[in-house]
Amino acid sequence: MAPIATTDAIDHPRTQERHEKRRRLRELAHWYREFAERAGNPVIWEARLRTAKELEREADTLEEGSAQRREP
Repeated sequence: MAPIATTDAIDHPRTQERHEKRRRLRELAHWYREFAERAGNPVIWEARLRTAKELEREADTLEEGSAQRREP
């Protein structure tokens, strides 16, 4: 009888890469929000907040894609 291989999805290198990318995107979004607070110009403040939202959205999209791949 052949051995049954059981590996957690997180053990897969691509899964780890996606997880790391999501984490880094969220960290970067957080940094942009903090950086926006120091902007003296409202246009720059708005642009930094918009960038943070886009980064969060990208992280969410990666997370949703991962969840869909795990579903049977």
